[in-house]
Amino acid sequence: MSPTEGPLVSAPAPPPAVGPPGTAVVIYACLSPGAHTHEGARTETLSTVREYVTARDWVVVDEFVDRVSAEASAPLQRAGLRQALDAVGAGGAAGIAVPAEHMVARSARERRALIEWQRGFPHAPFVITPASLAGVGLVPQQRRVPARFAQAAAVREWVSACVSDWAPEASDLSLRVNVCVTELFANAVQHAPSGDAITVRVAPSPVAISVAIEDSSMVEPCLREATATEEAGRGLILVAGLSTRWGCTRTSRGKQVWCTFALPPGRGAAT
Repeated sequence: MSPTEGPLVSAPAPPPAVGPPGTAVVIYACLSPGAHTHEGARTETLSTVREYVTARDWVVVDEFVDRVSAEASAPLQRAGLRQALDAVGAGGAAGIAVPAEHMVARSARERRALIEWQRGFPHAPFVITPASLAGVGLVPQQRRVPARFAQAAAVREWVSACVSDWAPEASDLSLRVNVCVTELFANAVQHAPSGDAITVRVAPSPVAISVAIEDSSMVEPCLREATATEEAGRGLILVAGLSTRWGCTRTSRGKQVWCTFALPPGRGAAT
């Protein structure tokens, strides 16, 4: 079947991730002061999370390490972790990557405290480990569709179903996502080469839902004010206004335009 024929085509989703390529992150680790005192041991401990970040084309802006016993100290009282959280809170990174969950939260109370910290920011920062989403229902979904305007309704219906499954009580969110998907998909079709196919990805996290539209065109979207007489040009203004964040990332194939939607407190994506 050629890219210009047939209905939506299912495709395996990439490994779970909460940020598109180019996402800025910091790495944090808590190392035992006795067993991990030399650089080789530190590198070995951090290697898995570094590989995880590299595989997603994320950008590491800083690394923070505490050399204390994880069992003997409250995570949010450690200097290194506080620095990592502050770096994200200041907007310098979208999230924190950690080798293992116990380094940042060992109990339900500590996990709740971390979730409350996440929900304190409009850009919904994330904290993730290489095994964060393993075996959990929060798995990204992906469809590859022909680059045709006629596919827009089917794409909207599929994305809406994903959002409803993950956040069934957030009807307002579904409406905002639908508007943004419509605009981004139409823009991708407009600039996609003849016979191209477009990849649509939807990814959930406990605090946000992300949507990405990928095509092979190198033409990047440009946010601008449309004049009173122009019938087009307002799509990205809608996307910027309805989403928490949006952006465009170059890929080896072309570009990926994405937007994220923060979930209201207490209405995180359902597993």
